[in-house]
Amino acid sequence: MRSIAGAKGDLSLAALATLCLALAGFNLFKNSHASIDRMQPGSERHARMSEQVSIRASARGNPWMNLSDGRDLVTDFEGPDKLVRALELNHARPLALASADFDEDGVPDLVTSYETSEGGLITLHRGNIDSIYSNTAEARRRRAEGRFTDAPFLSPASVFVVSQTPDFMGAGDFDGDSHWDVVVARGGGTALSLMSGDGRGGLSESKAVELPGEVTALVTGEMNRRDGLDDVVVAVRGREGAKALVFEGPEGALRAAPETIGLPGEAASLALGQMDSSYEMDLAVAAGTELMIIHGR
Repeated sequence: MRSIAGAKGDLSLAALATLCLALAGFNLFKNSHASIDRMQPGSERHARMSEQVSIRASARGNPWMNLSDGRDLVTDFEGPDKLVRALELNHARPLALASADFDEDGVPDLVTSYETSEGGLITLHRGNIDSIYSNTAEARRRRAEGRFTDAPFLSPASVFVVSQTPDFMGAGDFDGDSHWDVVVARGGGTALSLMSGDGRGGLSESKAVELPGEVTALVTGEMNRRDGLDDVVVAVRGREGAKALVFEGPEGALRAAPETIGLPGEAASLALGQMDSSYEMDLAVAAGTELMIIHGR
């Protein structure tokens, strides 16, 4: 009986070893093909939310505001190899956020600016319409084809080079071509960088707009009478003191010369909004120990 049991044990071990080798080979085959698929342009890649909670909402805010727990967005990146590698290795320091519909599909997209040892960069995450309208005919078709994801953004995210560290960033149509653009500035820098959008989720190489001082704050939005075009307000410090520069014009904010407003001190923060009973949009400036309201006209 011992010899029969031993033979059965040997057969079981042999079968187990064969099964392990087969599984290892299958996983190796699957992983190798997964890595090949990632490198093929145009292949379908799904963004997803991580299973682990990154930020826990301690107060939900019902019934007026309902916040869920925050989770990391797991996605791929597409762009210059060095910058993509910095993002994948978590060697990029996030600096600023802005949102607009850069690919003009009716869903807001998200741009994020980073600083790396290789220089500044911007990522553009395209908004996913299926995460909002999950029962449309198009969403059902993508679900049947295995291309559906309910993540808020699609994969891959696009990566763009920026000519300076993008400490400040804003989105708007700043060149008057009806497409959303991005403007960035470095804290202490002396120029704005305009990256024009093409309406398909692409951004051009940055173009410099020189400033008469060093940047301390930036905000984008409507100033004075609303005309449907976003304006750019940048605070600078220089030999002639602190100033706020208001860029606005019918052909795009950054195609016009700025209006200069003197400030009592270096501005730490700017905000745009309707801050009085008049309909024009106003500018709030935190400068030194003062909070200024510059009324729109």
